[in-house]
Amino acid sequence: MRDLADEMRSAARRLRQPQIDRLFALGVTGATLARIWFDVPPIGIAPARGESDGLYSPDQGPLHVIPPLHSGGVLVDLVAWRSDAPTRTWLRTGAGWALGEHELCDFSACTGAPLLHASPLDWLRAGGRGAVILDWTAPEIARLRNHGRIRCRSRALAAMLRDAIAATVRMPDIIEEENDDATQLS
Repeated sequence: MRDLADEMRSAARRLRQPQIDRLFALGVTGATLARIWFDVPPIGIAPARGESDGLYSPDQGPLHVIPPLHSGGVLVDLVAWRSDAPTRTWLRTGAGWALGEHELCDFSACTGAPLLHASPLDWLRAGGRGAVILDWTAPEIARLRNHGRIRCRSRALAAMLRDAIAATVRMPDIIEEENDDATQLS
């Protein structure tokens, strides 16, 4: 069993001033990092190797930015991404599906149209507000059709969201059968 909190704390201990400066140069503020602090540090750096299944292996490969992913206020996964390619992400366990998931799925707390970002970097630049879908095949995508409106930061992201929601709609096989009983009664 993986201890994600330990992995996250270890990644946070690797974070050095040059990486913090790089995040600041990319538009992430210290206030954002302080605001999104939950039970574990909000950001870390760790070597990671992305796999074809969308997961990453830790402690090997180039350094990646590692934020925690919470669901219902509980740490459920870690995300790996590089600052030079922030839209390419990998999950540690596959248990999570979106950064800021509560802003997409907590309909009782949603006062307006939720905001969807294309990358963890964009999410951090926005102060950790809104959400980033990391697993476009997650079953939770189907729940997003319950929103009256979702704001997307780009046309391409809106198209991806439309396609992902449409893929969750399962139509039954509808078979047309002629009923000869009605014609036989006359």
